[in-house]
Amino acid sequence: MKRLKAAGWKPGVRTKLGYGVTNAMQAETTCQVNYSIFGAYRDTFNDLFGAINKGLFKLALKGQTTESPITGREVFEIHKIGIYCRDTYDFGAEWWVDSAFGLGVWSRDRCLSKAEMAAYVSAPAPFRAARFPGFVPLRNVDFRRWQQARNEGGDFYVFSDILWIEPHIDHVPLA
Repeated sequence: MKRLKAAGWKPGVRTKLGYGVTNAMQAETTCQVNYSIFGAYRDTFNDLFGAINKGLFKLALKGQTTESPITGREVFEIHKIGIYCRDTYDFGAEWWVDSAFGLGVWSRDRCLSKAEMAAYVSAPAPFRAARFPGFVPLRNVDFRRWQQARNEGGDFYVFSDILWIEPHIDHVPLA
């Protein structure tokens, strides 16, 4: 309802939503209607977790308001459902998360897997250098320090492309 009202909808006024939207940034402010948070620190370390860690899957709609031919009540006809991902690169994790997990344990070539990170953290300091040569833990605070020293870098959003799919329902009631 909020998005429809922002688009000028009032009862009895046909209003379109999501038409002309060509990317996720546009959907974010015009036709995004729901979201789901994904990613937890105990998740498997895979490409998605490594790239995004925690993020949002978002749902956008293309459609219009109209009168139901069956009930005569106002409905929103759903023509397409859009799904996209938004991630916030803000390097501002809570201190306890940053101290425990940070941004991973890195060398110039790669990041340790979760199993390797557990071995790294549990190993006494003298054994870490021998078992994991060239690896160092990287934390959000390290990035912030680098950012302040160079007066560059910043927080930003990253949006995926939108996958538009056909809906399994054709309308939802507005009242």
